[in-house]
Parts: sequence; C-alpha cells; structure tokens
Amino acid sequence: MARTSVVFAETLYDGRTLRQNVSVVIEGHTIVDVVKRKLKASFSGVVTPAFIDAHSHIGLARYGEPGREDEVNDRTDQFLPLADPLNSIYFDDAGLADVWLGDSMGEMVAYYTLADLAFIGGSLLPLGGQNLIEAAACGCPVLVGPHTFNFEQATEDAIACGAARRVGDVEELAEAVNTLLSNQEELHSVRQKALTFAATHAGATARTMQLVANLATL
Repeated sequence: MARTSVVFAETLYDGRTLRQNVSVVIEGHTIVDVVKRKLKASFSGVVTPAFIDAHSHIGLARYGEPGREDEVNDRTDQFLPLADPLNSIYFDDAGLADVWLGDSMGEMVAYYTLADLAFIGGSLLPLGGQNLIEAAACGCPVLVGPHTFNFEQATEDAIACGAARRVGDVEELAEAVNTLLSNQEELHSVRQKALTFAATHAGATARTMQLVANLATL
C-alpha cells in the first residue's frame, strides 16, 4: 500500500495561481489532492514548483512567484523531493513557459524520461553530434541529423536496430517528429527498441575492468 504524506502549504504557487493555507496530499509518489483546510502534515512552508526538486531552482528568482521564493529554495530540508508528480496539474513547470531550458549538469535522465522523443543536438551541422546512449537507456526514441561522427558506431548501431532514425535537414526533422508523435503505436515500438539497444550494449565498464584484471595476471 502506498505511503500517504501531507504537506501544508502556507503559500502555494503552482506556476499559474497563488493560494494560501492548503494541504497537499501525496500517495506514494503521486500528488492526489489539494484541499482547502489544514490537515495533519509532515511538512509545512511555502510550496512552489521547486517542491519537486528542491535543488533545481536554488537561488533563482522568477517573475510572479512569492517574495520568499529565494530564501525558501535555499532551505532544502523542508521540501519533499519527488520525481513522479512532475506532470501534476499543481506542480507542472510547463505552466511557467512553453520551453524548458536546462542550464545545469546531471538532469538529462529526468528530461529524457519525461520526453516523448529526443533530437540529439550538434548533428544537423558538421559538429559531430552528442551521445544518444543516455536517451536510449531512458527509453526515449532518438532522432539524429547527418553529422554523427563523434559517436558514429553507437549511432549506426542504434539506427540499425530501429532505436534511432536519421534525418537530413530541419524539414525532415519536423516531418519525423510529426510522424512519430501522431502514431503512438510506432512511438512505443521505437521506445522498446531503444531500451533493448541500451541493454544490449550495457556492461562495458565491467568488461573493461575484467580485461585489465586479466592483463594484470600475465
């Protein structure tokens, strides 16, 4: 049975509206209700979209949020970091903007897990592209441009098994995105192929260490 937690929000800002003195009810990792009365709570304070990931907006003042936003984000101990409620109507940062800009390290797994598909940057122009393996490991279908020489073998292997697709230019990219997003069955198929591709090529570190160990015994 999922554990139930309650957070009492003296102030709650959900990216669209500001509310006072409400209780946020969480079952397991899912926000199930926001009620207009004070329940017995495990946590209390100002609740904003940073409630999901207390570290994601530390020290960052954003227009429209409560005046205490900066101080609250620096006090991470009062937040209950949750991954699953990212799509909650109450805590969805998409309410703030149409585009998310990731400007810190170590968050790509979260982005890839939430994404329907990913285009690997640096591959439309002759820059060599970025690594697609992390996206595939998250089950995220991948699109790449014509220039993938930085990770040529991995890219070719992913394309060969259907985990990734190559596009030639911006127009083909837009067409591929529309095709996949309009066909959920096909999107699911590519997602499963991405997971299979990543699993097939996992364990490189362990194999490398075994080779080193074998050499050490010679």
